[in-house]
Amino acid sequence: MVKEKKQAAKVRAVVSGKLVATDELAELRRALEEIEKLRFVAGISSEEAVRLESASVDLREREREIIASLGEEVAGQIKSSSISLEKLSKRIKTRNQKLSRFPKSMDKISEVILEIIDIAGRVGREL
Repeated sequence: MVKEKKQAAKVRAVVSGKLVATDELAELRRALEEIEKLRFVAGISSEEAVRLESASVDLREREREIIASLGEEVAGQIKSSSISLEKLSKRIKTRNQKLSRFPKSMDKISEVILEIIDIAGRVGREL
């Protein structure tokens, strides 16, 4: 399960072009795990505990910065994608309108032809 999550994270990172940031994020998380383990080891000095806690806070801040940066970039990509989709939607609607004009014209022409046939039929019966 952990391996699948890592692979999925790397795929997302490659897709977004941010492999470096996700690698750094993974490294930060590994370092945080280590620091947290060391902080709660029995027998460490209070000075060492304070240093580890400070390092943990620094790493968490960097983690938040990376996540915020990735979030902004993903939001930008989503926005640019939606603009492209809007343009495509407009083009499709325009083409659809153009294509639907032809069948409407054909319907009108066929109605006129049927009316002419009907009139010709009535004229033929009268003669």
